Amino acid sequence: MSSYVGGAGVACKFITSSARVGDVKVEYFRGGRGSPLLYLHGLGRWAGWDSDHIGLALRRTVVAPILPGWKSGRLPARVTSVEEYARLLLDFMDSEKIETVDLVGTSLGGWIAIHMALISPERVSRLVLSNAMGLDLPDLPASIISGLSEDDLYAAAFAAKSGMMVATGDFGGMPLNLRESEMFRHIVHGQRNLEVLSGGRCGEAGLAERLGSLSPKTLLLWGDQDEIVPLAHGERMQTLIPGSRLVAIEAAGHCPYKEKPNTFVRLVSDFLLDQEETVAGSRKMA
Repeated sequence: MSSYVGGAGVACKFITSSARVGDVKVEYFRGGRGSPLLYLHGLGRWAGWDSDHIGLALRRTVVAPILPGWKSGRLPARVTSVEEYARLLLDFMDSEKIETVDLVGTSLGGWIAIHMALISPERVSRLVLSNAMGLDLPDLPASIISGLSEDDLYAAAFAAKSGMMVATGDFGGMPLNLRESEMFRHIVHGQRNLEVLSGGRCGEAGLAERLGSLSPKTLLLWGDQDEIVPLAHGERMQTLIPGSRLVAIEAAGHCPYKEKPNTFVRLVSDFLLDQEETVAGSRKMA
């Protein structure tokens, strides 16, 4: 176990640890204070305790697992579907004695989060789905990313086509070349894992008809320039999930938590605190 303490106080303090769930090892980051928030990554796994973790950890104890198989490149034998990933993470919650959570999932993590909330709705207090995979409908088919070149995958995932400024641990800024970044390398590895998991398909037939039974209060966040899971998927989810609210994050692609982290964290935090405010760089959808 290791730890890091930074100048932002408790939100910068975290541990790295692991849990055994049967024969599966689940590595995770944990930090912050307050009731637990389980934060599931998407195609690209966590590289460390990032600015979005810090922002959310100001008012929640953030638990951010690395999906088993996303580090080694080999999926656990028990994980043969996204629903099995959800069951594995519910077992992870049991192993860490976490009864209920606010659940945030982005991309593939959103797809997993949907299944977790369907399987055990009593364990999910609030649900945030960001650019969530999962829908596959005749008039709104899921993307298939298995055949995309790295250049095409990059173009589909990010609104920023060159460099961008990102926050550092001391809340300064530094330029990041997204195309050459470690995060994008992780997305490429995630693309390969998704090929094994679903043939590279970003959704499943039959999930849409189950969304009406989701009971947690739900916020949908969407980068409005996502070409992997387009905003139209978020709009359809909003019509299918009872009482859900959809907010588009402007000039962001599939990873708004990275391209627009301040907007993303503020929107999630407001939702968790039952606050309503106008957040620059976002727009509420009908």
